[in-house]
Amino acid sequence: RGIWFDLICAMHEDHQSGEVSGTVEQLARISRSNIENFNSAIQDLIATKAADVTFCNGNVTIVNRRMNRAFKDKQAATLRVKRHRLKRESN
Repeated sequence: RGIWFDLICAMHEDHQSGEVSGTVEQLARISRSNIENFNSAIQDLIATKAADVTFCNGNVTIVNRRMNRAFKDKQAATLRVKRHRLKRESN
């Protein structure tokens, strides 16, 4: 199954932040799989270090590092342009 691909698609739909969070049940539903297959896929992602996986208070956060880095770069560029425009307006 393409559980990782389904998760990447969910990350893309969610503001392209490269991050998706939820309970195991919610994420299994998003990835169109059952809980057993999803848990297996999570263990595979952790073992191969394909994604950053965090468990906290019953929630799972899965981060695609490349998408997350691009999202942060885009946010930084937007802030940089905004500061530059404000600086030009004040002069």
